[in-house]
Amino acid sequence: MKSFAKLQDFAPSLAIIWCFSFKPERLEGETTLTDRGFDLTFRTADDPSLSLIKYGEFLYDNLIVFSPSIEDFGGNINVETITAFIDGGGSVLVAASSDIGDPLRELGSECGIEFDEERTAVIDHHNYDVSDPGQHTLIVADSENLLKAPTIVGKSPLNPILFRGVGMVADPDNPLVLDILTGSSTSYSFFPDKPINQYPHAVGKNTLLIAGLQARNNARVVFSGSLDFFSDAFFNSAVQKAVPGSKRYSQTGNYELAVALSRWVFKEEGVLRVGEVSHHRVGEIAPPNAYTVTDLVEYSIVIEKLSDGKWVPFDGDDIQLEFVRIDPFVRTFLKRNGGKYSVQFKLPDVYGVFQFKVDYNRLGYTHLYSSTQIVYAERPLTDNHRSLASYGLKDGDVVILRQKENVEPRPPGHFPGLPRIDFSSIAVPGMSTQQPQQPAQHLRSSPPEAPSFPQGLDNPALLRDMLLANPHELSLLKERNPPLAEALLSGDLEKFTKVLVEQQQDRARREQERIRLFAADPFDLEAQAKIEEDIRQQNIEENMTIAMEEAPESFGQVVMLYINCKVNGHPVKAFVDSGAQMTIMSQACAERCNIMRLVDRRWAGIAKGVGTQKIIGRVHLAQVQIEGDFLPCSFSILEEQPMDMLLGLDMLKRHQCSIDLKKNVLVIGTTGSQTPFLPEGELPECARLAYGAGREDMRPDEIADQELAEALQKSVEEAAASRWYQENQVIEPGRREREFSSATSDSAPRRTTCALL
Repeated sequence: MKSFAKLQDFAPSLAIIWCFSFKPERLEGETTLTDRGFDLTFRTADDPSLSLIKYGEFLYDNLIVFSPSIEDFGGNINVETITAFIDGGGSVLVAASSDIGDPLRELGSECGIEFDEERTAVIDHHNYDVSDPGQHTLIVADSENLLKAPTIVGKSPLNPILFRGVGMVADPDNPLVLDILTGSSTSYSFFPDKPINQYPHAVGKNTLLIAGLQARNNARVVFSGSLDFFSDAFFNSAVQKAVPGSKRYSQTGNYELAVALSRWVFKEEGVLRVGEVSHHRVGEIAPPNAYTVTDLVEYSIVIEKLSDGKWVPFDGDDIQLEFVRIDPFVRTFLKRNGGKYSVQFKLPDVYGVFQFKVDYNRLGYTHLYSSTQIVYAERPLTDNHRSLASYGLKDGDVVILRQKENVEPRPPGHFPGLPRIDFSSIAVPGMSTQQPQQPAQHLRSSPPEAPSFPQGLDNPALLRDMLLANPHELSLLKERNPPLAEALLSGDLEKFTKVLVEQQQDRARREQERIRLFAADPFDLEAQAKIEEDIRQQNIEENMTIAMEEAPESFGQVVMLYINCKVNGHPVKAFVDSGAQMTIMSQACAERCNIMRLVDRRWAGIAKGVGTQKIIGRVHLAQVQIEGDFLPCSFSILEEQPMDMLLGLDMLKRHQCSIDLKKNVLVIGTTGSQTPFLPEGELPECARLAYGAGREDMRPDEIADQELAEALQKSVEEAAASRWYQENQVIEPGRREREFSSATSDSAPRRTTCALL
């Protein structure tokens, strides 16, 4: 295969498949093609030696099919072969006629072109030639109906074009199809010898006379509905519309258009390529290892166009450069500077991996794409004698202070995998995970019997101290990595280091397994499923990274909503929870407020929510003082509730309360008064812990199971005690029956309640 990049040295090959009714001697363009440097090969459509591929290689660069009525190609050529030729980057020129066969019709469908039925023709009763025999199928197409693309149809104004053949329509869902030459608004496609009894296949400007296609791989295809369009007779014929007063032209524009189309479809025109690409800081000549924020950079690219077999600089004023991470951060036009295009711009104040991207896609030209990836990181301020102003820092800029650790080289074989520590994505704020740059002495000594560790997050001793000093990170570690948390709390540094190293080795094994899966048999369903899961996990990690960068506030902790109130004159800090169904109070709080005497134990039960609690009973009515308002309220009394009081939806809805987070107040709708929510420092102790006092090392599901088991066990014990009491009372049988009957008739039935909080 000869590429157009070496057109001046090698002649590209071109195969012409023709029919007997259209002999190659009549193709005046043959001499033009030879003069343009093509090696021509002629074959009849039914030649048994026809072949496009041999030993897996294409035999030709381009293909001309001038056999519209063929029903079966000879040799090993068929529609699938020609389609594969196009998919491989080959270019094809096809001419059809009213006598069109199924192969060309199928080839058109593959390329987004639909031919009309056999024996139909394009008819125009207003734009036909004076030599038309009477069916008005010898169409005169004005040059105004051509596609406005000089690269495809030529630059000079053309004389009217003669056309006689079948009409086409383009697939509206295929954006790659080009309407090169359309009929006039009075044209249509139908059987010329039959009356019109149904809507024509193509009407008006939708009628395509010549259509084209440039595939995404830059392969090009041109379909002409007329084989006569390329004939000597049409090239040399005079043309004049059969309209009184119309101008007569001594020659049609067919030849000029045919030459322009052939130059485009065979990639002699409209071919672009990328030359040298460079980028660097302004004032420098070489690209740095990494750029940093607000750097002034210069990007340049050389773009060339193929012209008469030689590469020459391309002249365009609409070429854009994009500076892209996920979305473009900068989009600007490139200015031509001599033989290249360049632009200077300031990098945005965002870190990451970026690309210089040029994506140029214009009508008639091959798709031009260039992408250069760069690393975009912070700039270390290494000179202690320079001021911040000399580095270009100003008010509003961010300076990150990072502790620089110097370590000795670690002996080989000690703790493999430690440089990439991962304990379930727990990051310690304020610490750097980058590797030290220069070896030196330890900043602090280790015991003689302990191995030598680097200082930083790779040092198990330092990592242990940091986690123990941060209760929040410690609670997260207990939840997400229990084995490592257990080793940490054991106080044994050797055990902690061992578990840490084992987890790193396990992570390394998983990484090796992942690499093995990518190289596995692509038809292995298990391997593909694991690859899919790995891709899904990568998407999750990328989503989390973006969230941490764009919305870091979503990872912060929210202070719970508490207010000050009084119950029976005793101060209480109440939790406002609009998601709870009912208002609850702990037994300890009820005893402090002296309202246990009002508890109706018939409403006992078990409350389920985040955990379970035993309901002792219910206080049907009590007054809660909020600011200066006294509000009637009812409570369910829980036995071991850590928070004193919870105002649920029943109380909030009854008094039309609303939570105003902008003002940080609870508004009592029935009275109009407001009470502020408590700051974090005034919250009760249970609201500052992860799961309540004494349960820092338990997960929510474990707490729920434990509480449910305890509540059920207490219920069983109380039932057994009640039975024992009744069975061991010494009373007369008759009196016992009377008392039981009296209790049954006079007392309300005992009710059990299960509240979903």
